[in-house]
Formats: sequence, C-alpha cells, structure tokens
Amino acid sequence: MKIIIADDNPRMRQLLRALCATSADTVIECGDGAAAAAAFAQHAADWAVLDILMPVLDGFGALTEIRRHSPAARVVMVTNHADESFRERAQQLGATEFLSKDDLMRLPEILHPSTHS
Repeated sequence: MKIIIADDNPRMRQLLRALCATSADTVIECGDGAAAAAAFAQHAADWAVLDILMPVLDGFGALTEIRRHSPAARVVMVTNHADESFRERAQQLGATEFLSKDDLMRLPEILHPSTHS
C-alpha cells in the first residue's frame, strides 16, 4: 500500500510516517498540499493523510485536487483545530475520515482495518 502524508511540520510528518508504517509498503512525505496532490497522482497512492493548515495549498485544496483526478481516493484529514466547520467542509469535499491530531493513534486502524479486527 502507498500512502501520501502531508504536513508542513517535519516532526508531525515523522509521527504520521511512524503511524502509517505498519500499514504501508511506501510512505511519501510532502510539506504542502500542492506537493501532496501531485504525489498522489504520480504514485497512484492508496491513501492520503492531509493536514488542513499548510502553505502553498491547504489540505482542503489538496483534497479537492486529489478527488478531481481520483474520485474514489481515500483521504484522511488531520488537524489541531477542533472547529466543527472544518469537519463539515472535509465531509462535503469527500474526505474518508477526519481526525484530531490528539486522536492520531486511530490512524493505523483507519488505514488498514482488517489488521485490527
């Protein structure tokens, strides 16, 4: 499985990589949403894990680009912001899941639920 992770914070990318490693054969890190959208298309990724607040193109923009090119794309949005409007917008744009960064330990189960049945 190939997973694209995008966060502008290198330490958060490191944490996301560690959480994805149990589910993925390949994890590709990006520092902004534009790079994530391009990498998703280039690598035919299975999942994208996107921070919402990033430079160049935010997570919502990246989600929109990914879904435009891959309508069945599976995308997890992650954020430090508990604002319900973020969750609603992610759902409207077609996010598969929405996680608070305080709840990231659920990420492996979301990405590969059969390993946690």
